[in-house]
Order: sequence, then C-alpha cells, then structure tokens
Amino acid sequence: MRSRYSAYTYHMAEYIIRTTHLKNPNYKQNHFQWIREILYFCQNTKFQQLEILDFIDGPDKAYVTFNAILFKII
Repeated sequence: MRSRYSAYTYHMAEYIIRTTHLKNPNYKQNHFQWIREILYFCQNTKFQQLEILDFIDGPDKAYVTFNAILFKII
C-alpha cells in the first residue's frame, strides 16, 4: 500500500501499472492511455498523508484498511 501511494506521489506510472492486478476493474489494456491518465491524476493531486488502519494477511488474499488524504490542485 505504501509503495503504491509513494508511486502516485512521485508520478511513477509504470510501477502503478506493474503492481495492478489484471482483474482489477481499473486495469486497462491500453497502457499509453493508462499512463496518461495516471500522470494527469498525479499532476493534479496533492498527496498529503497515508495512514494504515488495519492489515489482514491471508493465505491467498490480503486486505488493507487505510485513510489517504488527497487534495485536488486547482
């Protein structure tokens, strides 16, 4: 969770794509378009804080509960 939050903070679109599961509803086949969308989001967002509230690590799946504070840059 922290690595992906940091990747958004540092505009690391390729890392975000590599760490997105193929079955994630946000996964896109067109990587060039996806990179543009990620970078647009990163450039127009101020990433203020990430707080991990809970983490459950199971044998097949893991779950993270978190609060992220983001601000849209006007």
